[in-house]
Amino acid sequence: MDILSWNCRGICNATTTRALKDLISQTRPSIVFLCETKISKKDDFTKLQRQLGLPNAAVVLSVGASGGLGLFWIDDVSLNVRDSSPRFIDMEIGGGPGDPRWRLTWILWSSSDK
Repeated sequence: MDILSWNCRGICNATTTRALKDLISQTRPSIVFLCETKISKKDDFTKLQRQLGLPNAAVVLSVGASGGLGLFWIDDVSLNVRDSSPRFIDMEIGGGPGDPRWRLTWILWSSSDK
C-alpha cells in the first residue's frame, strides 16, 4: 500500500490541482492525505474529490484562510476514520481476513500554536 501525504498550502487553484493529479497518476497511491488545503466549503472539497477520481473521502474544512485537511482513498482499502478535529484525522486501516489492522493519525501543527 502506498500513501501520499502533501502539505499543499492551498489546493483550490488549477496549477496545484493539476500537479496533484499528475502525482497521483504517476504514483497511484491507495491513500492521499492533504494538509493546509484552505478549503472552507464542502462543495469545493467534493469538486476536488471528483477531479482526483478517488471514491472515498473525509474532510476537515479550514477555518478562514488557514488549515483544512483532506483524506482520500481507493475502494480496495478498508479505512475507518475514528476521529477528527481542525488539527488531526485519526484512522484505522485494514482488519479484514489476513489483513492486520493498524492505526494512523495525521496531525497538522504549527510552531505558532500554543
